[in-house]
Amino acid sequence: MPTALSGPAALSPSGRVLATSDADGPIRLWEAATGRQLSELAGLSATPNSLELPASGQMLLAAGGDGTAIVWDVATGQVVADVAASQGPLFQALFAPDGRTIYTAAQDGTVASWDLTGRSLALINIW
Repeated sequence: MPTALSGPAALSPSGRVLATSDADGPIRLWEAATGRQLSELAGLSATPNSLELPASGQMLLAAGGDGTAIVWDVATGQVVADVAASQGPLFQALFAPDGRTIYTAAQDGTVASWDLTGRSLALINIW
């Protein structure tokens, strides 16, 4: 289990899995009860600004400082979706309750929704 973090962390709704990140390393998944490392997830080219484990606990969503949102399958470590959401950094990415739609909030003032194929569903300019 990490003793210090330099990036965001997320706990699954069940409390079983903890996701952590560091500025210079991969995202790591931990068994929260024991501190045993479960896996490392690669694929994000910039430091994540947010992490989320949805209610299903089957996926992990990261919002990158490079404008990319990535979804991984927690069990396999495979990338499920890789969305180029913005030209600038993403501040936050969240799953919708349906578990098939993600929302991103970017530094450029846009909030967007995406399906897991990377198709844009809606875009809102908040400033």
